Amino acid sequence: PKPGVVKLQQWLEENVRGVFWGSYRCEKWGKNEASLHAENRAIDWHLDVDVPADRRAAEQLIDLLLATDAAGNTQALARRMGVEELIWDCEYWAAGMAHFIPYRVCLDRRGREIKGVDKTVAHRDHVHIGMTRAGAAAKTSFWRRHTD
Repeated sequence: PKPGVVKLQQWLEENVRGVFWGSYRCEKWGKNEASLHAENRAIDWHLDVDVPADRRAAEQLIDLLLATDAAGNTQALARRMGVEELIWDCEYWAAGMAHFIPYRVCLDRRGREIKGVDKTVAHRDHVHIGMTRAGAAAKTSFWRRHTD
């Protein structure tokens, strides 16, 4: 396991409702493309969109990660932790984006939402938190300040 991924898991366990669903799995999408899970740079954090307390917890987590800090730095905690992507409830965010966009697996070729997409594929039963290589290595400012 990558040290930053372990530290993120511990931080989540101490600060956020939910359950760790894992970080590593070999998931290739094509000849030269793979999920961040294949590099052990992503966590799946179980929160179910259909459980009101879980939905609130996911929204609070995302708001916290993407909030502007007192110094005016946008997406401050995400940048300091090394979070590069979030997927939740058929929506996707990547570092530098102003807001979430529809997650492509939830859309047909015309961009309309597909009904009945598997809950896990749609990320409706977990928040996917993908990390940069520096974040996964615990080499970002947040992890350097919050060492064991």
